[in-house]
Amino acid sequence: MRKVKIKIDSVSYDDRITQEFEGFTVNEREFEFKDENNKYTIVLEDDSLLYKSDGKSKVDMEFNLEKICNCTYSTVYGDIPMEIRTTVLSIIKGKVIKIVIHYILGIDGDEIFWTKEIKII
Repeated sequence: MRKVKIKIDSVSYDDRITQEFEGFTVNEREFEFKDENNKYTIVLEDDSLLYKSDGKSKVDMEFNLEKICNCTYSTVYGDIPMEIRTTVLSIIKGKVIKIVIHYILGIDGDEIFWTKEIKII
């Protein structure tokens, strides 16, 4: 297990969120980090990426080019069903792991295009 820094840039139509976390490796494919409300896990699979949040809000999101993934975003206010259609998934492993994801998030018939760039140092 080693310490890592995780930077996540998320961009939608007119929204940009940059987050930075101190985290650690569980193994060479799994990374954990947390904030004051949630514990997060990123799992690199052979053909997909899993992004899990557990705490005040809970969601298990799968990014996979081969299929549409359904998940539920659980909050203190109730559950929100979501659909994820991944259009780009790039994972470059080296000294720095760089992950680029483009996806369409469907909620109640509305679709929002998002991009995420995750760097694990």
